[in-house]
Amino acid sequence: MAARPSLPLGLWLLFASLLAGCAKQDNSPFPTDPGRWWYYQTRTQILKDVSEQRLLISNLTRDEHSFQQRRQANWDHHFGFTDKGLVHQQYFNRGEGMGTLREASALVLPQRLAVGEAWTFTSALHLIESRTFATEDHLGHRPLPVTMHAKIAALDETVRVPAGRYTGCIKVEAGGETTVPTDRGNAIATVKAEQHEWYAPGVGLVRLTRTETADSQFLDKGEYTQELLQTDRH
Repeated sequence: MAARPSLPLGLWLLFASLLAGCAKQDNSPFPTDPGRWWYYQTRTQILKDVSEQRLLISNLTRDEHSFQQRRQANWDHHFGFTDKGLVHQQYFNRGEGMGTLREASALVLPQRLAVGEAWTFTSALHLIESRTFATEDHLGHRPLPVTMHAKIAALDETVRVPAGRYTGCIKVEAGGETTVPTDRGNAIATVKAEQHEWYAPGVGLVRLTRTETADSQFLDKGEYTQELLQTDRH
């Protein structure tokens, strides 16, 4: 199937602003209008433990340079509009009263939305865990950064989630690997992280999956899934 013509993210955002002012549908893949909201179901598996939760995300404020989202009650996330695209800059825990910076600003979607467009960002391992009982082997409490290599894999994916069926979705694929100590520091294991995201025009993120795996007897893989349950627009 032939790829759709690319459209710069800056134009998406400009159109979004104009359309919002006219009270029309915002057709951007990452809507930034204040007042928009998304309700997700999430499933996290670490070792043999499975946790299913709900996640509420809402847009707060926006100006020509940035906008802010709130996730659940306490976490505020700050994004910026740059010449590279939409960048996640900082997250802040209002409950603890302290801000937390990322290891580096992370590009969420590039300025040029075209199949094959590639970029890198820094993430952190948070799913893979040690099978052993030794405290020094536990990974969950450590800041373990991993460089992720991302690309736009498709512009016309169809995704079905609890909120409904979405067509023309942008699919982002990302992967990276890093090494971690295991067996009380006596061995080193390579951990691979893979993440897939689907963005529906006019809706935003509808599905996200992430896995962290290692070819090591000391580590057990972790998995995370996030799917849209409900939103203010369809």
